[in-house]
Amino acid sequence: MLQFDDVLKYLIGEFGPYQKLLLVLGTLMAVPSAMEAISPLFIIAQTDHWCKVPEVEEISKQVCLSNITDYNCMEAVKNFTIPRETTDEGCGAVSTFSQCYRYNLTTDSIMYMANGDYSHMNRSKIACDYGWEYDTSQYKSSVMQQYDLVCAERDYLNALATTIFMGGYFLGSILFGILMDRYGRMFGFLVAITGLLITGTIEAFAPNYIVFAVVRLFIGITAYGTYLAGFVLCTEIVGPSKRKFAGLIYAMGFALGYVLLALYAYLARYWWILQLIITVPCIGYYSYYWLMPESPRWLLSKGKNKEAEEVIRRFAKHNKVKLPDDIFDESWKPTAEDGYTVMHCE
Repeated sequence: MLQFDDVLKYLIGEFGPYQKLLLVLGTLMAVPSAMEAISPLFIIAQTDHWCKVPEVEEISKQVCLSNITDYNCMEAVKNFTIPRETTDEGCGAVSTFSQCYRYNLTTDSIMYMANGDYSHMNRSKIACDYGWEYDTSQYKSSVMQQYDLVCAERDYLNALATTIFMGGYFLGSILFGILMDRYGRMFGFLVAITGLLITGTIEAFAPNYIVFAVVRLFIGITAYGTYLAGFVLCTEIVGPSKRKFAGLIYAMGFALGYVLLALYAYLARYWWILQLIITVPCIGYYSYYWLMPESPRWLLSKGKNKEAEEVIRRFAKHNKVKLPDDIFDESWKPTAEDGYTVMHCE
């Protein structure tokens, strides 16, 4: 059976101009997976939070002067409504407002405050019973804020979403490995991109945490499918001596995804908008149906000789080399004593 490594070494070249172009295109296939893998840093960003206090408007009237700034007013109100906690952050004890408890203010406490008497305020603490308020100075919204993933009862759900995503990576390596071996690398990539478009869009509009977490699993599966397809294609279209180099270049697509995500996150401060910015441009990858050929190595392994020859001749045309009329007649293959040269067109 014709070996594609021999075709690369003796006919079309191990790393010709066309392979270089395809390597650049293939490297871009790693970008969606990279952005989805690191996106929890932004879409599940942890922000400062404190208990929502229903009496806050009445209290602010008592403690905030007409010329006080909004920030100082908020700090003053929090001093009367939120207890402080002392934590050791490695550089000494730090006093911060509690994120999970508030003072149990009563009507009498507010009346005393209205009369300027703060000594009779109720200082007993209760858990946040009216929800939370969040610092939106950096992130206008995040998954943590939208689904109240805070305090001991729900804080672990932030990390759980990432764990579920990585579980999807594991499943994707198995499922798409089987799919691409059976139906082709490009078929697997297009399936993965379609799945990523669907699940990424659903995630942006998830009505609750359960939907978000379940969809996160399928995003992990499909995101790894896009990465795996690109890696296999990039390493299969070059000769044996260039395979490690192709793998290293492909990893640059992951780095590019990180850089782009940082830019997108700077511009989009709402998590669901950021998720759509990551997802929607994946539509452009459908152009790869025409731009990126199927792996000739896979075609030959499946006995699809006609399709493989069409792709090989496409390689030869762009690399400007001349092929024999019948590439499956391996009489062109030199012996060890002959050496070899690639036949370039004039």
